[in-house]
Amino acid sequence: MHPVLSGESILSMARVLLLLAVLAVFHTANAQMMESELVAGVNMTTLTMQRVPYNADIPLNAFLTYDNRTNVARPAIIIVPDSDGNGPYEQWRAMQLANLGYVAMVADVFGANITQGPSLPSSNRSAFVQTLLGNPALLRSRMVAAINTVKTLPVTNGSQIAAIGYCLGGSAMVELARANVSGLLGVVGFHPGQLNTTGSKIAPGAIVKIALHSGNLDIPNGKPEFVAEMAAANVTWEFHEYSNTPHAFTNPTNVPGTARSAYNRQADMRSWASMRTFFLELFGKVPMSNIYTYSMAGSAL
Repeated sequence: MHPVLSGESILSMARVLLLLAVLAVFHTANAQMMESELVAGVNMTTLTMQRVPYNADIPLNAFLTYDNRTNVARPAIIIVPDSDGNGPYEQWRAMQLANLGYVAMVADVFGANITQGPSLPSSNRSAFVQTLLGNPALLRSRMVAAINTVKTLPVTNGSQIAAIGYCLGGSAMVELARANVSGLLGVVGFHPGQLNTTGSKIAPGAIVKIALHSGNLDIPNGKPEFVAEMAAANVTWEFHEYSNTPHAFTNPTNVPGTARSAYNRQADMRSWASMRTFFLELFGKVPMSNIYTYSMAGSAL
């Protein structure tokens, strides 16, 4: 079976290919960038990639990808983007997850009429971040719409949903956990900027599990409030902090060594490996009784 792509999907794939080309150049220029499934390219030959329109308060447009060699329903991972929206970086991460055996969908939280990605002006990015984090109900509703959409797909196991997010999306993960979504088992936030909320708190005894990954040079706002909120609700959570690591450490196109946002290969690889184990445990693929003897090398679902 071969992927069937719309014109917009082809354009989206071209953008992802451009990102992969940039990553290849970066790899050549930087001796520290090792060839690894955690930071390198993806195998697109077995992936279906397509745009999925859906609606919340406004029309939205997601990027969906999955391995088309099987029609078996499988867990789905929603990816909530950083401040430039649904762009090549998030789609690259989605394809990595699809290569691991998941259905992966990059949610749109900005709007279908917005041109998203690196070309989005910084002023627009700031406006979107402020609007969405300042209105938790709006942000939650757009993420929940993405989850409800991916649940309808025949390749998705609707009772096994998780989500990841970067930057804005990292902060959004805690808001999504607070939304009490049926079928949502866990969320993983990478370099979130804000953990407290002006919206409703997480439900006591919520089953959703939360994993957060931050650089110690970029501790998110509201961490003490987050810890207190989770403790009061008796929710399972974990917070990973990486030394000498700034914001946006997971994006290989960010130049290492810069002060505000920079790639950190070690933190990227360790946080991705931690996420993979988190999902395997979450979806029952690795019994906790076997976790000490389990080797993640080369494994997928």
